[in-house]
Amino acid sequence: MKDVLIIGGGIAGLECARQLAQKGYSITLMDSANQVGGHVAQWNNCYPFEHTGHEIVNELRQRGNIQLIPRTRVSNIEHYGNTFRVSFYGGEQNFDARAVIIATGFTPFDASIKEELGYGVYPRVITSVELEKAWCEGRLPFDTSDTDTPRFAIVHCVGSRDLKCGVTHCSKVCCMAGIKAAKELKEHYPTCQVTNYYMDLRMFDSLYEELYHSAQIDCNVQFVRGRISEISLGNQSRLKLKSEDTLLGTPIVDRVHGVVLMVGMQPTTPITINGIPLTKNINGFLAPASPINPNTTEHEGVFVAGTCKGPKTITETLADAKATALEVDTYLKNLNHDNAE
Repeated sequence: MKDVLIIGGGIAGLECARQLAQKGYSITLMDSANQVGGHVAQWNNCYPFEHTGHEIVNELRQRGNIQLIPRTRVSNIEHYGNTFRVSFYGGEQNFDARAVIIATGFTPFDASIKEELGYGVYPRVITSVELEKAWCEGRLPFDTSDTDTPRFAIVHCVGSRDLKCGVTHCSKVCCMAGIKAAKELKEHYPTCQVTNYYMDLRMFDSLYEELYHSAQIDCNVQFVRGRISEISLGNQSRLKLKSEDTLLGTPIVDRVHGVVLMVGMQPTTPITINGIPLTKNINGFLAPASPINPNTTEHEGVFVAGTCKGPKTITETLADAKATALEVDTYLKNLNHDNAE
């Protein structure tokens, strides 16, 4: 039996495993993907670290007493005394552990739900996930061979703060990621013009405001406050965007060669304990036991870490994972003490 079972091999799960392995615990790390790293492993440039996602993931890898089980989805966790037994979809073998950490991360919003934005209809409408994939693969996301001065639009808050989709939460990193994407497009298409369409800009974290000013001053990126009401096919294979400048109160029609939709963070599939799903918050993410115990759940011995609780930056996710590891360490030490008595 392992000391700790970690469900989710993204950066939160990796950091929990690293911290606990360094303390001498035996770890089983499970993930539904073929490799660890989660979404961060698929990001080209993680602002403001000046590292690729792959480099950050490699720094988090711990060569200790960690057993990695890829391509595995947990179906249920049973609690027997001080032991947790984990079962899987289509699996014949169960795993036992003394503590469980749920670090299942987030799911990108399905942009096809916003039919008016044309995702899945027009090939030149892509998501921020697909943009990062293109950069990682070393290819350009848009074919602009038919023009010397391409125009691009970046649409913020797709699947964030949208009551029509039943999504009320802010995904926290999309403003920064949208501006970073604009600067990257300017770097790869030097003659292009990029416009960010936003609700409002929330540049709250370290160096985010500096990124915003640099995009305007150094790269001449344009910013328009207003939601896109429709994207359709215009003349000469251009995409026609209809919007409104809510600061000026005037309608806007823009014709562009490509559109990037900044998709938000959505909850992942819930995990059940004894057949009962863990408690969720109002936005559908996992809810901790209380505000003063943000890494514990209503089930003693089951802990949560990272973006499965809600949107977070990389820095916040790693800090949260460290805090979870400390909670698990305290729990296991108390468990050993009680058993010794």
